[in-house]
Amino acid sequence: SNMIRYVSDAATTEVEVPEPEKKTLLEKVKSMMPPANERKKLIPLALMFFCILFNYTILRDTKDVLMVTAPKSGAEVIPFIKTYVNLPTAIGFTALYAKLCDKLD
Repeated sequence: SNMIRYVSDAATTEVEVPEPEKKTLLEKVKSMMPPANERKKLIPLALMFFCILFNYTILRDTKDVLMVTAPKSGAEVIPFIKTYVNLPTAIGFTALYAKLCDKLD
């Protein structure tokens, strides 16, 4: 057993320290899993997060390819599109979403 000795001017004290329990890999994984009521929310949220990232990546890459390969176009149009098309559209959809949330609430 593990013994730790504390020595001071007045006395010497020995304290027994219990050894940590050894957990199997399966027990460690189970201890990290969230409870069932949280898993009901976590799995759909993780699926939505994956779908959003997947769609965003596909659309972003497709947009860049279409802009560069379009006739009378090139890589120089990408900053213009991001500034004068993407940004106002994003602001507009944010405002529309806020209005709909207020109206439907």
